[in-house]
Amino acid sequence: MVSQLRGDEPRLELGDSGESVQELQYRLYRLGYYRQFPDGTYDMATENAVRELQSSLGQDNDGMVTTETWEAIVHWEQQSSLDYQFPSPSDAIDQLRYDLDHPQQNEVSPDGQWQWNGTEWVAAGSAAAAGGATGGAPAGQLSEDGQWQWNGSEWVAAAATAETGQHSGNHSDTGQLSEDGQWRWTGSAWVAATAQDGDGQLSADGYWRWNGTEWVAA
Repeated sequence: MVSQLRGDEPRLELGDSGESVQELQYRLYRLGYYRQFPDGTYDMATENAVRELQSSLGQDNDGMVTTETWEAIVHWEQQSSLDYQFPSPSDAIDQLRYDLDHPQQNEVSPDGQWQWNGTEWVAAGSAAAAGGATGGAPAGQLSEDGQWQWNGSEWVAAAATAETGQHSGNHSDTGQLSEDGQWRWTGSAWVAATAQDGDGQLSADGYWRWNGTEWVAA
């Protein structure tokens, strides 16, 4: 069943509380506008989430929930293929609590900042998010963002494998830099380029900066 208005959605504003506010917060949470656990209190965080929702559709962002606001919620639920069909807000909250306690592999938090790697929540898009705390990916597999590659024992910058193939038999000249300037061939392996060009220098692709010891994300 596609989400739709029931016809009895209440008008809500700063200072209100109760199950209707909890439902509002839950639905905004799933849409990524409300970023706290629903507590049923219409506070500033809730008002800001409503304002953000209203602005997304060009509505008057006064922070007060009217029928037009509920219609906006239903609109975005339909766009996101989300259904709200719980008998009561408490049932919705119970489901949310269960989902948070049992996240799926690679699940991203509603605010897009965190990702479940199978063991813990880590920064989304990081190497830890790509493979989990213990790895577990097939050798050569790229992370979803394409920045990391599993070499069989750890996640390494994809640029290294793209340029070198991680083969010890590579015939590059000793001291040769990779095309992106991030790696240098020692004669037997590729290592982070030295600081010969000075601390603080950006790599050619702009994603890495030399800190005097190693290349780090710019």
